[in-house]
Amino acid sequence: MEHVVSIANTLTSIFSGWQSKKEDHLMAYLNTYLFFPQCEKFIINSINELQSGNTKGLERIYKELMQQGDVTLAQSVDSLVSGKFTVSKESCMLLESYVKSETFYKEVEKTLVNH
Repeated sequence: MEHVVSIANTLTSIFSGWQSKKEDHLMAYLNTYLFFPQCEKFIINSINELQSGNTKGLERIYKELMQQGDVTLAQSVDSLVSGKFTVSKESCMLLESYVKSETFYKEVEKTLVNH
């Protein structure tokens, strides 16, 4: 389960940082209310894509982050795309359960506070 939580936390940080680069203050405020479902969908889609070997979406995010000079966040994306994390079908199912849990939402709140 630690592996799944680690992947979810990495994707949450990526999503949060990536979105914050695209928003002004008003949109950031409004998107706080939309963040959880968007983040949940992003994580589930990313995990399913990683599991199937389709990394085009994350590669696009990597390029955007590099262009914006956010090397640290881009390296997080690269660690997922380069295969440092393995994603099995079982991991996908565990991750989907975790993302819908209260524990996940508490972790996301911590991530939001740190950004």
